Amino acid sequence: MSFQKNKYIVIKKAISPQLAKFVAQYFLLKRNVARRLFDERFIWAVDVDLYKRLYDKYGTPTILNEVTVVIRLWERQMTHLISNDRKEAEISLSTRKHEHIEE
Repeated sequence: MSFQKNKYIVIKKAISPQLAKFVAQYFLLKRNVARRLFDERFIWAVDVDLYKRLYDKYGTPTILNEVTVVIRLWERQMTHLISNDRKEAEISLSTRKHEHIEE
């Protein structure tokens, strides 16, 4: 008997059906939340797009007087890996996406 032929049986017996269902639902929920929160057209300005949409929905954010997030700067950040053309394209997309007609 090869593992390839019988792997389903091995996995099926490894965890309970309840745990398997929980894990499957967790990953589906995570995927759905990510799709709702992040516009997949962005790879660099994804956070800016999210902040703008949150601002539009909830208004001015509350500013905290304490450090709550630390962002490490390093040479493999997306900012350093993508071209200026890609950055400009995402800025343009974000601008078009969020244009509002002033009344």
